Amino acid sequence: MEFAVVEGESFSPSCPTLIMPALSIGNVGQLAVDLLISSARARRVAYLDEPSVLPCAGNDAFGPDAVGDLALALEAYESTSHGLAFIQQRSPVTTGMMVSFAKNVADFISNIGKDHIVILSSLDSGKRRVIDASSDTQVYYLSSCNEDGSDPEYEKLGWKKLEEYDPSHKRWSCLTGLVEGGDFSEDMVDDTDEMTINDYYASLPFAALFSACKAKGLKVSCVLCYCSEGDNMPESFQLAEAVCKLLGHGPEKLHGEVATMENAEFRVRDVELLHEVVYQKHRGRTTRGTVIPEPWDKSIAILFVTDSCGWEEVRSLSIQKNRTNPIQASKSNNFYEPTQQVATATSPPNGPQENEV
Repeated sequence: MEFAVVEGESFSPSCPTLIMPALSIGNVGQLAVDLLISSARARRVAYLDEPSVLPCAGNDAFGPDAVGDLALALEAYESTSHGLAFIQQRSPVTTGMMVSFAKNVADFISNIGKDHIVILSSLDSGKRRVIDASSDTQVYYLSSCNEDGSDPEYEKLGWKKLEEYDPSHKRWSCLTGLVEGGDFSEDMVDDTDEMTINDYYASLPFAALFSACKAKGLKVSCVLCYCSEGDNMPESFQLAEAVCKLLGHGPEKLHGEVATMENAEFRVRDVELLHEVVYQKHRGRTTRGTVIPEPWDKSIAILFVTDSCGWEEVRSLSIQKNRTNPIQASKSNNFYEPTQQVATATSPPNGPQENEV
């Protein structure tokens, strides 16, 4: 893998932990990485060139306006103040090249001196065997700490090890052999009649990245959640919050927009009022360029806003209106705090688009 360092930047040894997504259903890992990059105010330090990743280019993924700051398929970011590095992937890997991609990524990460890799990804809820209806979205993990993928420290966070990980299973062991330099054999050819649930998980991108980094001698963790296609912002917040807990970086330590709940996303009961503020300030457009519909769609409970329309302004307008049910939102200690009182959020029509692949 080749890379081009941004002028004036370099890879810092003070950022030993690297966070990256593994592409999967709902793009949850990519959304969570974008959220963390923005919250930590990480700087782009390099553009990565990997032959197995399909090329793509888009406008600035983090700014409120399209200023022509191109975002490419693979980019590296760092936040020295938080000791975190990031790789963001915005396009898929060419079919049949996932193992090659994973090996190249592991080599690159090792060469730039990172020693703990955190992989964020999602799993198809249709493949889930046991559903725990008594709790919110459950976080699952894999760790290189023990051979079976378990880690007592992660269990203390209330996470569950991915039960489908079995390094002795044929597909998982074949994957390990491939990333360690073995040859492809006929045993690895898919037989749809004989495929098991373990085969499904071993075929996902996170599995190849986990195996490749582990084979390279790197400490690697996978943070996972189940989801379905649709509005996956809640799951992305869940993974971002989980990473903060894992690394000891609470939102109070991240001075970016999302972490402080300033100029970012609000969970509100009076959605119409928030729409009114944004409509007045931006002439009917959100920061993502999406026209706010009239009449207001009250199912939209999460909305991006800009520096010119912050929390204090929304709050003061609520007081001026003398609403009997004013905006109920708090500067939460979490990136995303589900509440029983607020309906599940959905994105505005046709947006936001920048974080999608």
